[in-house]
Amino acid sequence: MRKIHMMGIGGIGMSAIAELSIKKGDLVTGCDARLNYLTDKLRSMGAAVYEGHDSSHIFNDTDILVYSSALKKDHPEIIEANRKSVRIMRRAEMLSDVVGDKKLIAVTGTHGKTTTTFMITHVFNHAGMSPCFAAGGEMDELGGNAGWGSGEYFIAEADESDGTQRYLKPDSVVVTNIDCDHMENYSDISHIASVMREFLGKVPDDGFVVGFGEDLEVAKMLKNVKAKAFSYGFNSDNDICAADIQFGPFSSEFDIIFSGKKMGRVMLNIPGRHNVLNALACAAICLNYGIPFKEITAAFGSYPGVRRRLDVLFSDNNVMIIDDYAHHPSEIRAVVNTVKGMAKGRCMGVFQPHRYSRTKYLHEQFADCFEGLDEIVLTDIYGAGELPITGIDGKLIYDVVVKNGGTEAVYIESKNKILEYILPRLKSGDVLVFMGAGDITDIAHKAGEILQVL
Repeated sequence: MRKIHMMGIGGIGMSAIAELSIKKGDLVTGCDARLNYLTDKLRSMGAAVYEGHDSSHIFNDTDILVYSSALKKDHPEIIEANRKSVRIMRRAEMLSDVVGDKKLIAVTGTHGKTTTTFMITHVFNHAGMSPCFAAGGEMDELGGNAGWGSGEYFIAEADESDGTQRYLKPDSVVVTNIDCDHMENYSDISHIASVMREFLGKVPDDGFVVGFGEDLEVAKMLKNVKAKAFSYGFNSDNDICAADIQFGPFSSEFDIIFSGKKMGRVMLNIPGRHNVLNALACAAICLNYGIPFKEITAAFGSYPGVRRRLDVLFSDNNVMIIDDYAHHPSEIRAVVNTVKGMAKGRCMGVFQPHRYSRTKYLHEQFADCFEGLDEIVLTDIYGAGELPITGIDGKLIYDVVVKNGGTEAVYIESKNKILEYILPRLKSGDVLVFMGAGDITDIAHKAGEILQVL
């Protein structure tokens, strides 16, 4: 039994690894700047969790310290761990340790990782394969962001943000796309692609690589991997593609064509072209692991979706409130295009930028990503543990949106003042979507609660 201390244990990725470590029999301690419902859950499972960081959290009998890339190596707890000769591991290293001798199906890429990870897990469960899983989001049906199954497979979201997915040893990989993000860790998109190529090269000859064939960088990679490669997308020249796509306000329906053969029709209870792509990636992996297509379609029909991914918090005949994790311009475009089909009236939005570094490197790309909304309310940045950068704030994004002129924009610096502005403006048939990876979700839930009692 090992004693493991996890810094940033309240994060969605670290808490998943902590939960699985506990289930494997490790003694887990951890700390975070702020405690939350995830740390409450870990405490209920037996973990000792402290609020705040302090070198005293590293005990004489601590075996392993786990930290994320957001923390610097001169952090007092890391210094203390070095002083006491405690083994220090990155988050991805610890995930690899947890996977052990299970067969790892890793889902990586800039966008769509969480939904695709949960889709694969849901189908495997439906087929009676009882996989382990760890994801950067939560699915109520599966009990949260992690689970320890009795089967031979481990399905994990492989975070590409800092290149540490190289610590994983995948049996198969899904790469959803490659886009400019986390540029504080990369020089350009070619750098991101090179790290991804290295990761795909770790898949053994008898494994599978599934990639979005309409992403130029991914398509090039698929031609050069030693493992069996399968492309997916909307175009018929992909190995697996979608045809005759039809969208409802809360659904997607389409045919799946695999290797030129029509497999059958799929119904998803979630809308959006991006979710069609996620389903194609999932289907490609599941078919290659021998799951019958009838099992896949049946599982898709019962797939409930993921928290904070087009998550409807309130809906009546007048107004709908949606919460979504979208925080990158490409993700925002996908969400806006989807919610337009859900509104009987106007589409209104609220966006909280995520990280000073992302805002610094990508702020120009936010100029037109809200087009399709009748109005967007912008607020200040959620730092996610980063220190502020001089001259970088939420108004920077507001300025580029106003300059572009495609969407009416309002800047409200304090997120706590948003609802007093936006709620009285809602009219019958409107959809209000809250977007961002930070604590804007709290305001979204509060909006739903207020409308619930009106």
